[in-house]
Amino acid sequence: MPEFVRKVISQLHSFVGTSNSVNRRAMNLPLTISLPPVNGERSGVSRPACDGHTHDFSKTGLSFIVRSLRIGNNHIFYDINSRLLIKVGLPNGLVEMYVVPVRFDRWGESETESKYIVGVRIVEVSKSDHARYMEFISKRQPEFADVVNSAASNSASTLASL
Repeated sequence: MPEFVRKVISQLHSFVGTSNSVNRRAMNLPLTISLPPVNGERSGVSRPACDGHTHDFSKTGLSFIVRSLRIGNNHIFYDINSRLLIKVGLPNGLVEMYVVPVRFDRWGESETESKYIVGVRIVEVSKSDHARYMEFISKRQPEFADVVNSAASNSASTLASL
């Protein structure tokens, strides 16, 4: 029963969030998530990291899919100061940004393999990386309306079937 309630709330959240949120563009690109350097830490020091891939992008945030919510011994929502360093391989170059996780949920229906979708808000990015990111977003802007309309109709039909 708790799984059913979680699923209904998740679907409702995606429906409401889609109709009122910023435009997002779905795209599967590689990324690496790590903990930010600690004050006084030497550059080049190896930090625990995990790999994943992007799910969608907006001007203010993105979502990604990972196999674990842990980086080393740290849970990305509960054990750290909530800032993460993300490196995304965009078609126009690598972009590094600091983000704050805002939401996560299980992804997929597999019983044998856990995956999670994580939504993050961008809080810091260099000028050059920001320009590269915005160039990437702006080239896909006309497609955003189709993605949002499609997601809204999919969410509505899923809710109707529950």
